[in-house]
Amino acid sequence: MYTSISASQWGSPTASRRVLLIHGLTMSSQSWEGVAQLLATEGFFVVAPNLLGHAWRRGTDTDYRVSTLAEDLRPYFVMDTSYDVIIGHSLGGAVTLSLLPLLSNTKETTVILLDPALELTKEIADKCENWFLKEIANLRTADDHMAENPVWSRGDSMLRALGISMCDHTVVKRIFEHNRPWSFSGLFKNVSPQVNITVLASDPALGAICHLEHVPCDVARLRAKVFIGIGHWIQYETISKHDPIPSPSRTRKHPSHLSVDMTISASQWGSPTASRRALLIHGLTMSSQSWEGIAQLLVADGFFVVAPNLLGHAWRQGTDYRISDIAEDLRSYFAMGTSYDVIIGHSLGGPVALSLLPFLPKTQETTVILLDPALELTEEKMKINTQLVLNEMSRIRTPEEHMAENPAWSRRDCILRVLGMAMYDRTAIEILRQNTPWSFTGLLKNIPPNVKITVLISDPKFNAFLDYVPLDMENVNSKVLTGIGHWIQYELPRAIMDEIPLPRAKL
Repeated sequence: MYTSISASQWGSPTASRRVLLIHGLTMSSQSWEGVAQLLATEGFFVVAPNLLGHAWRRGTDTDYRVSTLAEDLRPYFVMDTSYDVIIGHSLGGAVTLSLLPLLSNTKETTVILLDPALELTKEIADKCENWFLKEIANLRTADDHMAENPVWSRGDSMLRALGISMCDHTVVKRIFEHNRPWSFSGLFKNVSPQVNITVLASDPALGAICHLEHVPCDVARLRAKVFIGIGHWIQYETISKHDPIPSPSRTRKHPSHLSVDMTISASQWGSPTASRRALLIHGLTMSSQSWEGIAQLLVADGFFVVAPNLLGHAWRQGTDYRISDIAEDLRSYFAMGTSYDVIIGHSLGGPVALSLLPFLPKTQETTVILLDPALELTEEKMKINTQLVLNEMSRIRTPEEHMAENPAWSRRDCILRVLGMAMYDRTAIEILRQNTPWSFTGLLKNIPPNVKITVLISDPKFNAFLDYVPLDMENVNSKVLTGIGHWIQYELPRAIMDEIPLPRAKL
């Protein structure tokens, strides 16, 4: 497991307004999907970090005081980065209040706290701790969560189950142990004049954590509301009926919480100030999160890593699924002269990565690594792959089934494989139909002189997906990995890392 920072992002990095979302205990950055899509639709660039101890972020003897969780997020404020809106839920509410000293003294910021965990008696803290420990010990499925919470969407329920699966009991125990007594209402004192705070509390009859007596009455620019009939998970139950977020327009359209659209989204790892950058392009029926293992290795080598979600994946809907359209959809990640030292594409992500080459600056060297890229498929193999995807979608297998079939995969890899399938838009099977004939080897011609390409090819004995990969093309370094299957990033990640050049200072 790792302590390096990671986050999810939605919307264009060039958007004029920015939002920071802070999740609660045993949740993760992805749990904000519904709110983030609404915000991105309103023109915000949205970033949701994973708190220390969550999303596989943990180490030995870690300090889990709320002040430490907030300090861990300092990289999201570097280079004078500011936010128009910050939203924190539950534990994230106390963390958000601890972030106030990091805010700009000249920019107005709206802070929204969703049923924040401000004050807990020992009795209530012990009760909450035991409840979370029970949740981790007895992981429930998305169906279980939907049955208990009928107003939650299936996506919300999936992401709730994911958050719990990425946390462990030692984190829960230490968070409660390191924050005794649990008292954070004092953080409302000395609120900057540029900050406006709204506290949205749940119905006390439905398990509210925050009560109005926890919120000071004598603080300027602080208001509080109680949502009768709404439980602790406000962001899942009501996110557009009550709207404290300022809008530059007089009329606002609220898309359905359950809808999906084309708003770009991605995962990120490491510090934005890192000296090197990597872009990771996933394959068919996968998602940005599937790169977790490789991304963490890259961060350890000094990279800031971004992995976009392709059209048709991670609840992103589209209509035009030609490879050129999928690549064009990623143009925002090259805005304002953004460049990458390394680009890695797996399977479908291979031809997409090659289609991105025209976006690269001609002055910087870039290493492109293609993992079993889908460059050529015969009509027969297209039919096989189409039926394979349809079969997988008809009954999404469990992590345990994937582990049994792929003993070299970690449990984390299997969980993220299932997540990718579950978030895949069924209509995106058009990717295979709209790219007929499937032929992209031509993209390897006229490679810019500042681009170095390596193709890592799985063992033909274990590859039922692809027909052809280049072995003898000029300017392309190709290697066959004996004994390794199609999912190279899961089975032999070091082979990928070995192809990444050392920074010049280390040569």
